[in-house]
Amino acid sequence: MLINVVQYGDLEMAVRKSNAVTMPATEVRRNFGSVLKRVFSGNEHIEIEKDGLPVAVILSKQEYEALAGKSDSKAAMTDQQFADMLRPFGEEIQRRGISEEDLDQMVEAARQKRFEATHGDKRHK
Repeated sequence: MLINVVQYGDLEMAVRKSNAVTMPATEVRRNFGSVLKRVFSGNEHIEIEKDGLPVAVILSKQEYEALAGKSDSKAAMTDQQFADMLRPFGEEIQRRGISEEDLDQMVEAARQKRFEATHGDKRHK
C-alpha cells in the first residue's frame, strides 16, 4: 500500500493512497485494459513481476505526480478524491475534540509558519 504522510499544524496523518496488487507480466499484457481501469480508479497500483522478480509498477498519474513532487497533482484531484483525503482529518479532529475555533487557530499558525519559511519574518495577513 502506498502511504502519503500529511502534516497540518500539529496533526500528522498517514493517508492511504492505493493497495498493491502483484501480477505476472504475462497477465498484465493479456489484461492491459482492465489493469489500466483498476489503476485509474485510484484504489490499486500494480506491481509487475517477471520470472517471480518485481520489475515495474503501474500507478495512477495522480499518485505518480504526488511521488514525483509535481505541484499540479493537487489541481487534478476530483471532488471525491479530495473528500476521501480529508475524511481522516475530520475523524481525527473529532476524536481529539478540537473545536472549530482551535482548528482555525492551528491553520493560521501553520500558514504563518509557512509564510515565514518562504518569505522571512514578515507578517502574513
